[in-house]
Amino acid sequence: MSPTNKKGMTLMEMMVVVIIIVGLVLAAYPTYLSSLEKARAQEAVQLISHLAAAQDKFMAECYNMNSSTGECYYSADFTKLPVEIAGPNKEKEGNITVAANQITTPGYIYTMSGSGSTLAIVAESRRTSSYNYKITANVAGSEILCNVVGSDKGGKKICSAIGKATSAEGVYKID
Repeated sequence: MSPTNKKGMTLMEMMVVVIIIVGLVLAAYPTYLSSLEKARAQEAVQLISHLAAAQDKFMAECYNMNSSTGECYYSADFTKLPVEIAGPNKEKEGNITVAANQITTPGYIYTMSGSGSTLAIVAESRRTSSYNYKITANVAGSEILCNVVGSDKGGKKICSAIGKATSAEGVYKID
């Protein structure tokens, strides 16, 4: 008998390699999703900062004045702000819709609450099934906070990654 020269892999060896690769992908996937959400949250913080700065400019130039008191107010209308609202990923992620009381992006819904000289801009994640949190900018105080909604572990993970814990439970200050 002559010895045969085997080349290649057996089916069993190939299955072991596939199982190892699948295991590595499954182990890395949650980390990938968390990193992606953190980047999206930082993008929301950037847009909310631009909106707050636009509100400050709006107030400084006194576009909205009370005729009887002469006092200037923030705008309650996103479309009247002196800022370009496009976002860095507009081409990749789809359209951004700007209305008077709401900005809708693929990842967030931005709204304003309050009136006059007290105003907050809120960015609420649209992916609430796995990451439930809100980013809030108090315009007058230039403070940006990340608030975990309920006791959501995903929201807490994102908020703690982009901000520092405060004395209030589930509230993180973003610098």
